[in-house]
Order: sequence, then C-alpha cells, then structure tokens
Amino acid sequence: MDQATAEGTGFFVGRNEELRLAEASLCKAAQGHGRVMLLAGAAGIGKTRLAQEIVAAAAPSNFVVHWGRCLEEPGAPAYWPWRQLFRSHTQGTEACGAGHLTPADRSAIGAAIPEVCSPAAADEPLPRQIDTAQARFELFDAITHFWLRAARQRPILLVFDDLHCADPTSIRLLAFLSAQLVDAPLAVLGTYRDTDVPDDHPLNDAFADLLRTPGFRRLHLKGLDCAEAGQFVSSASGTTATPQLVRALHERTEGNPLFLQETVRLLMEHRERAGAREHGDPVLLTTIPEGVRDVIAGRVRHLPERARGLLTIAACIGRTFEIELLIWLAGGDEEAVLSSLEAALRASLLEATADKHTLRFSHVLIRDMLYDELLAVRRERLHGAIGEWLEAPERGNPAPRIAQLAHHFAQAGRHGGAVKALTYARRAAAQAAESFAYEEASRLYRLALSLQDQYFSEDATLRCELLLTLGRAQADLGAAESSRAAFLEAAAVAKRHALAGQFARAAIGFEHANFRSARSGEKSVALLVEAINAHERDDTARVELLACLCRAYVYSNLAEEAHSTWRACVQLARRLREPRALYLALTSITSAGYWPALLHERLAAGNEAWAIAQSSSELNWTLADLMAYRLCDLVRVGDMPTLRATLDADRRVSHEINSLYHQAVGLCFETLLSINEGAFDRAEQQAEEALAIGGRVVHDVASTAYGMQMFCIRREQGRLREVLPALQLIVRKSPSASLWRPGLALIYAELGMREAAQSELEALGVDAMPAMPANADALTRACFAAEVCVYQEDAPRAARIYRMLQPYQGTTLLLDIGGPCLGAADRLLGMLSTVEKRWDVAQKHFIVANEIDARTGARVWLAHGRYWYAWMLHVRGAPEDRPLARELLETAVADARTFGMPQLVARIEALSAVLDRLSDEPRYPCGLTKREVEVLRLVAIGRNNRDIAHVLEISSNTVANHIRSILEKTYTANRTEAAAFASHAGLLHT
Repeated sequence: MDQATAEGTGFFVGRNEELRLAEASLCKAAQGHGRVMLLAGAAGIGKTRLAQEIVAAAAPSNFVVHWGRCLEEPGAPAYWPWRQLFRSHTQGTEACGAGHLTPADRSAIGAAIPEVCSPAAADEPLPRQIDTAQARFELFDAITHFWLRAARQRPILLVFDDLHCADPTSIRLLAFLSAQLVDAPLAVLGTYRDTDVPDDHPLNDAFADLLRTPGFRRLHLKGLDCAEAGQFVSSASGTTATPQLVRALHERTEGNPLFLQETVRLLMEHRERAGAREHGDPVLLTTIPEGVRDVIAGRVRHLPERARGLLTIAACIGRTFEIELLIWLAGGDEEAVLSSLEAALRASLLEATADKHTLRFSHVLIRDMLYDELLAVRRERLHGAIGEWLEAPERGNPAPRIAQLAHHFAQAGRHGGAVKALTYARRAAAQAAESFAYEEASRLYRLALSLQDQYFSEDATLRCELLLTLGRAQADLGAAESSRAAFLEAAAVAKRHALAGQFARAAIGFEHANFRSARSGEKSVALLVEAINAHERDDTARVELLACLCRAYVYSNLAEEAHSTWRACVQLARRLREPRALYLALTSITSAGYWPALLHERLAAGNEAWAIAQSSSELNWTLADLMAYRLCDLVRVGDMPTLRATLDADRRVSHEINSLYHQAVGLCFETLLSINEGAFDRAEQQAEEALAIGGRVVHDVASTAYGMQMFCIRREQGRLREVLPALQLIVRKSPSASLWRPGLALIYAELGMREAAQSELEALGVDAMPAMPANADALTRACFAAEVCVYQEDAPRAARIYRMLQPYQGTTLLLDIGGPCLGAADRLLGMLSTVEKRWDVAQKHFIVANEIDARTGARVWLAHGRYWYAWMLHVRGAPEDRPLARELLETAVADARTFGMPQLVARIEALSAVLDRLSDEPRYPCGLTKREVEVLRLVAIGRNNRDIAHVLEISSNTVANHIRSILEKTYTANRTEAAAFASHAGLLHT
C-alpha cells in the first residue's frame, strides 16, 4: 500500500522522542543491521500518523517502502498484509526488485501468496506436502529470503498497519522474518492497538520471540500533553485556540489526537452554525462531548439523511467497501449514492484509497459505531445481500473471496442460507490449510462447527467430519491438546452413531496427537482396540490401525503387547505388498528406544523402513523421526562405521528435501560424537549450529537439547560451578524442573556438596522408580542418580539402580536424541557394583565398558572408565591390584590432560598419590588396609561411628562401610570381637 493512502491529518504535532528513536533504527537498518519497531497505543492515538512520519524519514536513506494494512473486520484471507506487500513490490519499478521472484520463489510462496504466481499458474493446484510443519517452514523461509534478497539491492521498509487485526499466521511469519534481519538492510514497522490484545492474542507469542531479536524496539504512544494539544487544535482549526479551550479539550480527550481532531471539527461546525466569534465561547465549551462516539455521532447527524443511511449500509460491508456494491445494495440509484459519498468525503468521514473503485471510513471507530447501531435483523439481511453480490457469476472466480463469503453468509443467519454459510466456511478453512495458515483454518472449522450445531444439529456425520478436519488442523498447528480434544469428541460422536470409518480415523488422529506430545498411550490403546475390533477387512487401513496401536502400547510401557502387535502388523503388511503400509508397520516399534531387549530387532526394522522410504518419493516426509531413532540405535549398539556412513547419508537427504529438522538432528548426533571424542570446542560449535537451525522449527525441543549438550561439555571442562546458579533457579521455579533435577543432584555430588547432593537424591525418588525406565526422563534420572549414589556411597540405592540399568549392559547409554550420551552402560554398572562391594562383578563390567568405549572411539568415557576401574581396584584393597590400577590411571590421565578435563585429572592425581603412599606401607593381616586399621584402632578404644568420622574426617557412611569390611575380612561377628582381633594381632601399638 502506498504511503499516500495511509490515514492521517495533513499536519503532525509532538512525538519528537519517538521519531528520534525510529530514525536511529532506520539508520542502523540502512547500514545493514535490520531493525523491528512496533508502535502501540489506544485507538486514535496517532500510530498510523506517526508511521507516516517514520516513512518520510526513511526517504533520505533511499528506502523502498511497502505498506500492508490488516483488515479491521472478519473476512480477509490468510496472509492478507503479506499479500499487499508482495503486490506493492511486484507492481514497483524494476529497480525495486520485480526480478527477485525466481521460479523457486513462485513455487514455494505461491501456496500462500497468489500475487506471485503468473496468471497461467494461478489456477494450477500446488503440490501438497504431507509433512505440514516442514512445508510451512519452507514457505516462511522462502518469503524471508525473498525479502532479504530484495533488500540487498536497495534498503526496504515493510509497514504492517493494525497488527492486532492480522491473522495469527501472518503474525507468526512476521516473527519468523524478524529473527533473520541481523545482517540485512531491512526494517519492519508495525502498529497495533494494545487495548485490543488480550492475553490469548497471537501477538503476545510474537512479542516473546521478538524480545529475543536484536534491534527490536516497542514504543507505547500516550496522549499529547497540554501544550502539544494546543498546537494540534491551532493546526486543525487554522486559528489560535485560547488556553481555556485547550485545557477543556485536553481534559475531555486526554490528548488523543483522533478525539481532538473530531471534537475540533464538531466545534467548528457548531461555531459556523451558531455564529460564535471565537473558540473560547462559553457555549462551545459546554457542548464538548464526553466521548469520541458522541463526537462521531454528532458529525454523522449533520449529514443529509440519505448519506447517513448509506454510510450505515457501507459499514456492514466493512471499513473498506466497493462503490459498485454499495450502489447495488442501495437500490441502484448511482447518482444519489455518489452525491452522498461526496458529502461524507467532505465531512472527512470517508477517505479515498489507491483503488478508485473503493472508499474507506477514515477511522475504524466511525465504521464500528455505525455498524453497532444497525438493527440485528437489518444487519443479517445486509450481510446476506452482500454475500449474494460477492458470489454472483459476473464477479468471476470466487476463490479469492471465499473467506469473505463465509463471513457474510455466517453473519446473515437465516436470511443468507445456512447451507451456503457452512459450505463457504469449510471451503475457506480448506483453502487456509492448503496455504499452511493452520490458525485461520482452525478458526474457520470452528465457525463451521458452530453453524452445524445451530442449523444441522441432527447431522452426526457432518459434525464428525468437521471435528476430524479441525483435529488435523490443530495437529498441523502443533496444538496437541486442542487436537486431542477434537479427535476425542469426533470418536464419541462416531461411536454414538455407529460411524465405524470416522471412529477409526478419530482413533488414529488421537494417537498421532498423543505421540507428537509424548503423552501416555492408555486412552489411545482403548480407542484403537475398539476401532480394530470393528474393522473387518485385512487392508492397509488395518495396518495403520495396528501400527498406531503398537506405538500406543509403547507409550503405555506395555512391552509384550507392543511387540506382539508389531509382529502381527508387519506380517499383514508383507502379505499386502504395499510399501507405505510396510513402512508404517516397521516403524511403529522404532520409538521403543528404552526397551534394550528389542535393540537389534528394532534396528533391523528401522534399516528396512529406511530403504523403503528412500525408494519412494511419497515417504520422504516420514524420514525425520525414523532418522533420529535409527541413529540412536546405532549409537547404542556401537556400530561406528555404519553410524558414520548413515550420518553422511542423512546429511545428504536433509539437504535434498531442505529439512531443517533433519539437519538439526544430524548436528545433535555430531555434537554427541565430538563430546565423546573429547573435541569440546568443536562440540560446542556444533551444538550452537543445531540450536540455530533446530530453533527455527521446534524451538523448545532444540533449546532443551542444547542445554543438555552444554551441561555435558561444561561438566567435562570442570565448569559446573558456572552452571549451578542457573540450574538452581530452573529447578526452583520452572514447571520442567523434574527434567533438570537429576543434573542438579549430579552437580552437587561432583562439587563435593554432600548434604545438598543427598537432599536432591532423596527428591529424585529412587525408591519409587519403576523397575525399567520407560522414557528419556526416567532413564536420565536413573543414570544421574547412579553416579550420585556412587559419590554418596549409598549401597542400598546403588543395588536398586543396578537392577534398573542391568538390561542395558553391553550397550552405549544414550538418554535421548539430544543427549546426553554417557558411554558404555557397564561403566555405571561397575561403579554401582563397587559401592555394593561386589568386586568380581564390578571388574567384569569395567573390562566390558573399556572395551566398548575403546572400540567406539569414546575416549572421554574410556578415560572415566579407566579411572573408576582403578578406583574399584584400590577400594578392593588387594596389593596385587595396584600395578594394574597405576597403569589404568597413567593412560587415563594422559587423555584427560589432552582433552582438557581438569576435574578428572585432579581425581586421577589424588588416587595416584594414595597408591604411591600405599606402596611404602606395611602389610596388615587379613588384607586390611591402612584406613581400616585406623578405624579398627578407634573401635578398639570404644569410639562410635560419629566420633570415628570426626577424627578421620570422613563420613559416617564411609565408617560404616569400613567396619563391615573389617568384620568380613577378620571373620568377626561384632565390634567387640574385632577389637579383640586387633589386640591379638598387635595392631593397637604399631
């Protein structure tokens, strides 16, 4: 939209500070540092007028300006402000970049912005991508890069007027573009009415994203002060206003420019009619209206009666209206209509637009007031008539007006035809979904449901279909809870009316929503079992139902049921010889990553499914989840050559299908491998790249993965103290505290904060943990609790956690796609066995762990494993173990120093010093260690555990462990017999 069409007065008063800040932002943008500015304020406060001044200030910097106005009434198609921007761009000069629309741009952007398509291509259906999230990302990315390329030719200023009226998808796209402006000569200016932005408005989500955007600035406009109000009144009236009048006007209008302007107009008209000589006339001061509606009503009342009636009809069309439509609605008297419109233009109630066939109300409040005064019955009749005019054959292809038709016929009630209203609402919703505007699609499907409930309440099939389409739109939007609710209601309707096909679709949709939000699968199981029992044919639909049921069993932690269902599903799919069915069957078990018994079977299924998907272009959209599951399982089995080859192949696929999610997943695994190899700087760089890419698609998931990866890196670098305050705050205040509490417990343990570590260990609820971890959170708790138990020497809990982790022996522990990876599970099992003093079991685990970590190149975990193996040998206390312990420590410390692992180096050096001292110590009977003899001497003189702990500066738990060892080694039954043994062995005087 051209600047000349924007509303506003011909003069400008005040706003000096706001202009200064805006000009500074424009200067930065012109230098290649993109900026985003939002102007907020109440209706009539001057947001658009200030935007005009900012646009004028952009001219000296050679900015190309494009306006996009958001319609202030329902019926606008999705992406409406963006469509205006593209229309303005493509109609501009060649220098402004009409040539920037490459064929790739037209293909990607045309799904949402028809203005970029050639006339021949406009009616061609665009290919529909099944992976809707990826397709929407590609659309947003294409639009963003189009504007970035155009801005490199000449700086661009994009103006979004009335953002509070924009469709949610347009707002999300704005936030997406804003995040990419760091190094672009492109500025974004938006206005919105903050009084019309409730808590659930999509702008609030955009604000959260924009606040993280460098160069974002939000200006809240207030009313003009009294002096500025005086300048405004003088400029508006052409004469100097008296201080008395200015004060009265400022008091009534609170400095709102629109209210000031309309009030001054009314007073001037009153003055002319009354013959008053000056603005300070006491009669005029007493007639100043209390509110802007009274002001507007007073001005409208002074129009001829026919003009007033005509404006009322125009208000039903919308703020902007076609003159031809108004003439038709008014009965066809063209001359009378045009005369009335000219009168309204002279009164400044209407204004011209860039399109000579349309006019618009000079402010939305004028339109709203006139619309609200219409009788409900008359309003419905007018909406019905407008709908009939819009759908008439002479209007041409109705596709661009589908959303308008849905709005007007829905508002027409019984006067417009309920069938038409419902039909257009469904068509508009489908149209929005096809352009990836899922928010608008959801709104329109809800409108259709409301119409069905009002006019076709007996049609259960129709309601079920509408609920299914709403559930799908909500799923595409990522609104899992709303999607689940829609599918659940659809299932209830279908069951009540024996609609078997719709019931099956509802069950499948519900399970998909559950799976995407990682919710428990019990409800999905119940729905799917019922749907399968009602499905009599062995066909691809049955395969899909069984596949969903298998996954629902996985998310219900029912291993046996999941496995048997999976085998039946695969068997049926093979019999049907349909590739997509077999793919769905095979992959239904791949998410069961926390059942180690299925590891090799699961991996084989994933490999076969991957081969099917790569040979079928229809299945490319499904690769994201499968890729992650396959990579996880390859890490777990430690097949590094295949893992590396798979990562290379996945990298090629992710770029071929332009999937940022695929790319982020690949980078996450590269990060984990770099951490394992000790390349911490490279790992940190890869983690940041994964966050930058993945955050553009699934920000929360990417942020969580990044946080876990940085935790692992900082732990190895000995920098956990830096992380501690932030983690303490998260655990104290965040609803996701349970996710980070195991990490906090581990930090306390590693930093030697024993009481805090014990408190967090208690909070982890080890005793209440399930026997087999069912998900990433449960496995993380178990693994981190295992290490804390070792630090705390908590043998009873160590025994419980050992049983939980024992099924993972022989594999590498990968807790989730984003990590952490903890190396061989046998290392943790060896540490736990050591605390339990099961020396032979511990030794076997350490040998296996070190072999796995050496084979997989996990040199960081190999260093840890060698240290803990040496620690076990030392604690066992056999002198013949010391040479092996020294050898293990020597190799471990070399890697720890090379990789920059100061905390591990310190531990190794401390244990090495102990072993060095032991080499000069006398040998004690029964294999007692020096520390055990020290404890035994204190026992012999009657000291209790607490006293012994204080004297030797060790914990009471450690004293208890030493005493148990003493009793075992000396074959004594109690402390008295142990003291007697010490006396007879001569240990009390040496």
